[in-house]
Formats: sequence, C-alpha cells, structure tokens
Amino acid sequence: MKLWLGAAAVAAALFLPSAAGHARAESAPVWVPCATAQEPGAECASLLVPIDRDAPEHGMRTVTVKRVPAPGVRG
Repeated sequence: MKLWLGAAAVAAALFLPSAAGHARAESAPVWVPCATAQEPGAECASLLVPIDRDAPEHGMRTVTVKRVPAPGVRG
C-alpha cells in the first residue's frame, strides 16, 4: 500500500522532534472513517498540537487532518 503523503507530511511536521530536540507526541493519531462520495476511502484524525512548538506553555490546539488514498491504490 502506498503512503498517504499528505497525512504523512502533516504528521511528521507535528510529531517529529525539531532540531532543538523537542519530544515526540505521546500517542499516534486515531484514524476513523470519514468517507464521502468524492473520497470513499478517506480517514480523519484529530491531533492535539502546541500553538507554538518552541513555547509549549502557550497552550494547545486541536487540528483535524484527513488522509485519502491515491487514485488506483487498493488497501
């Protein structure tokens, strides 16, 4: 199965440590079906991320992301 690059890029940006050595998030996203007629294989997840990665004391926000398989790819 091919990687879902858009979601992978978002997850990497949100969860991987920066050059300054920030820690990873404690858990992986939980993907749930959110298919539509236009995107039948879509899955969505909500992620809790810091507003400012370099100043986590500024609080957190929820970001919702969607991943959609590439056309022609079968899971």
